[in-house]
Amino acid sequence: MMTKTLGRLTWRDGVATLIVLFTFGLYAAYLAGAGLPVVGGVRGLAVAALILGVSACAVGATESAKATPAKQIGQVLGAVAGIAFLIALFTGNGIALAFFLGAIGLLWAATTVQHLIGSLSRTTPGKTMHPVG
Repeated sequence: MMTKTLGRLTWRDGVATLIVLFTFGLYAAYLAGAGLPVVGGVRGLAVAALILGVSACAVGATESAKATPAKQIGQVLGAVAGIAFLIALFTGNGIALAFFLGAIGLLWAATTVQHLIGSLSRTTPGKTMHPVG
């Protein structure tokens, strides 16, 4: 008899969380006017956040070919993040940077919640999916 269980977070989720926290730490330093080299401005921070956000996604992702509402929401958030990144990069707009980092945070949160509750809809524990991967 198979039972449904609550999903578990893995080391991959932990590493992705640390990457996202580091990204937000850089943003907090930017807002505080720390003047960090390379990431002291909107454009530099946008590029760094893109690299870190993609890294967090790659580390935290698990395989799933099945289309789900969570995956579709993740795709929309990914598109919003991409547009906000491009606006921040080409215009140096701090509001676009804030939207970009907000989308990264929402993607991380959605993925983490999906990993926690994802197996409730399945009978095979441990098989979870990433909303954008």
